[in-house]
Amino acid sequence: MRGGAGGGGAGSAAGSLPGRRPPRPPRVPARSPLVAPPPSVAAPRFGVFFCGILPRAASIPGGGGGALAAPTLHVIGRRDPAAPLSRALAAACVDPVVVEHERGHVIPRLAGEGAAAVRAFFDSRAADAVAAARL
Repeated sequence: MRGGAGGGGAGSAAGSLPGRRPPRPPRVPARSPLVAPPPSVAAPRFGVFFCGILPRAASIPGGGGGALAAPTLHVIGRRDPAAPLSRALAAACVDPVVVEHERGHVIPRLAGEGAAAVRAFFDSRAADAVAAARL
């Protein structure tokens, strides 16, 4: 007998058999286009990128002409194999703040000039928010 009132049929138990994996979700194509946000979504006020790289699409949502116009902070490790790609992302942004550190593909503890640049970036964003709230 297959199935029944108890729901213990062969079809319902197939996914739980020893050595059997559940079905995989469908794969997203490697070259799927980046979907721009709908018009009702506001452009970002700022961006922070650690080891960031450009999306595969030709432009960044919220940007004009392929560049992200919002203020951006880019933290890049000089030993990171993706550092050239991170620099390309920074180059695609309008007036980016770039902080490089001596490590690799990590979120570092910054000190000195690097920490000061990060603090200044966030202080400026906070000042922008206060000024916008007063309008």
